Amino acid sequence: PRLADLTSKFSDADDKPFRRMKVRLKKEIVTLGIGELDPANGGEYVTPSEWNEGISDPEALVIDVRNDYEHRIGTFANAVNPKTNTFR
Repeated sequence: PRLADLTSKFSDADDKPFRRMKVRLKKEIVTLGIGELDPANGGEYVTPSEWNEGISDPEALVIDVRNDYEHRIGTFANAVNPKTNTFR
């Protein structure tokens, strides 16, 4: 029922692309370990144009909290990398 609107996609391969497939339901994609926090109600949506306008302000501070690999391949101009080891 929850996945009734999901579109199935199949693709064929001569070899098995994966040794096995395992699907698990997770409460959080990125585990924060804070039970009372609800990320779905945590912020205010901004449109892409509002975001671009906000970060173009010279007084704006953007902290890029992605991992080092993601930060190395691309980030916002003048964004600060806090070099965190974990999200918790």
